[in-house]
Amino acid sequence: MKNGAESVVAPIADLVKAWPQDKLFYLRYRNYPGSLFARHLDWHEFMTSGQVDIVPDVYIDGAPVFEHYGYRPPDTLIEVLRGFGTIGICGVDTDACVMAAVFALWDAEIRPVVLADYCMSSGGRQFHLAALDLMLRQFGTDGIIRGRI
Repeated sequence: MKNGAESVVAPIADLVKAWPQDKLFYLRYRNYPGSLFARHLDWHEFMTSGQVDIVPDVYIDGAPVFEHYGYRPPDTLIEVLRGFGTIGICGVDTDACVMAAVFALWDAEIRPVVLADYCMSSGGRQFHLAALDLMLRQFGTDGIIRGRI
């Protein structure tokens, strides 16, 4: 992690320990040779096991992990989440995977809530804040929770 993104590891670790275990799901992004990220952005990270591993401090043993290969979460996870009324979302990158997950859940008629203080961008704080501003406009003031839970 870079540009301050590591700052959310400890808060997320505390959050997941207190979160109901049966309502905890993880997304793991995997890039691959020939992806649009590799071909058009010249971004070749997150292709190897050391790069795609979920940070051990935030992983709760036995919690389901869903793989995704683009910005949005996989349809299999969206189907699982249909059984919940509201979904809290945290992680890295606020301006990429987090925002894409929020849009995907919204489009699936699942209410997303961004846990802003448990998110960050590897592009830096300015991208994190810009993404929060965009989501505030799109999903309303009750779509973002600021402060520690």
